[in-house]
Amino acid sequence: MPDLINIAAGHKANLSNPKTSEESKQQSKEILERGFDGARWGKDEMKNPANVVAGHKAYLNNPGHPDPSVHSDEADQHSKEIVEQTEGKDPNAVAGGLKAAVNNPNVSEEAKINAEERLHELGQ
Repeated sequence: MPDLINIAAGHKANLSNPKTSEESKQQSKEILERGFDGARWGKDEMKNPANVVAGHKAYLNNPGHPDPSVHSDEADQHSKEIVEQTEGKDPNAVAGGLKAAVNNPNVSEEAKINAEERLHELGQ
């Protein structure tokens, strides 16, 4: 599985490279703004929740990026929420608990939907 921190670094480098096309820069910008949500790096490959959280932490700790639009308020808030939800917890254990909730017949539909949304945010 690719390391999301290195992938983020590559996209950030692409944004400041004068030799890359505007289309390429726009694609990198969109991926960074999403915090990698929805990105798939292999046909059937699932993202490791610990790597997803590490990517969000790296994003939040890089406020001095040459392109300030990379850090939108919405993207910042999303990354903060992901990090806060897993702070002090094993992200893989969090994902396991959420998967158990989704498959538990005693859990309400509203709670299952919430668990599914959080799983999506963790790349599951």
